[in-house]
Amino acid sequence: MRKSSVIFCTFHALAILVAFPLTSQAVDVYTDPVGFIKLDIVGGPSKFSFLGLGMTQVVTNQGLLTGVAGTKLTVNNVLSAGVFDRLVGPPMTYTHYIEITSGPNAGLFDDIVSNDTAAVFTASDLSSLISTGQTYKIYPHWTLAKVFGPNNEAGLQPGTSAANSDNVRVWDSIDQKYTTYYYKTNSAGGGVGWRADGSPTINRANTQLYIDQGILIFRRSLAKGTNVTLVGGVKLGKTIVPVEQGPGRFTFASNVYPSPIALSESGLYTTNSATGIQPGTSAANSDNVRIWNPSL
Repeated sequence: MRKSSVIFCTFHALAILVAFPLTSQAVDVYTDPVGFIKLDIVGGPSKFSFLGLGMTQVVTNQGLLTGVAGTKLTVNNVLSAGVFDRLVGPPMTYTHYIEITSGPNAGLFDDIVSNDTAAVFTASDLSSLISTGQTYKIYPHWTLAKVFGPNNEAGLQPGTSAANSDNVRVWDSIDQKYTTYYYKTNSAGGGVGWRADGSPTINRANTQLYIDQGILIFRRSLAKGTNVTLVGGVKLGKTIVPVEQGPGRFTFASNVYPSPIALSESGLYTTNSATGIQPGTSAANSDNVRIWNPSL
């Protein structure tokens, strides 16, 4: 759970279950659906595309919480110690996250810092929000390399700096600014690969991309549009998405599901501006939900 002064909006999706008969006794086993989604990136120059990843990676581990104490979540499965540990870097990146899938705060996410054989340790203290007996799922994070390819298989324009490359811009709701990534081509001065603007020597291929966080692609080249194919799991159930509070502050929220949702289904409006968007008599005195049209 990325900490800031936020409200939490709950998005809903239909649970899709696939039944496989195992025996003549018609015992059903249910598994999360998997598939793929294509994310379109418009051609340039000076064109923007806003992307929501729309799928999770495939669930790595799931089960029941048997203990909740601060950042320590004990689970009913035997884990391989260290398999979910964050990378210390530089930069420090999280490799996995946990989702709480039952209880009053079902759909809550948090990064995993580390794990032993019996428990995971989260980035935030969730003990006031969850309790023993709730179910969970653990997923790997999407990363720059997993979404756009370790060698820029997505076909974005590479370059010697962010100034002459296509940009992957990720909004930081807390600091209210973008972090800009690009694929660097010149081997001198830090080598080839994914880099952040102003930090050409540090490999950013493993930088996590949150599924609830919108991603902006800025094209510089005259190249035609392209797309990114993600193969993964379909997010089921509710999702709690943090929305930054405060005057003049922005949140780039994405649809975590592979199909469109209506504003009436988004949970953004709750009739209470402390838990949802502020209504008003016009756009000028209300919180705004702005949806980018890439064709205009």
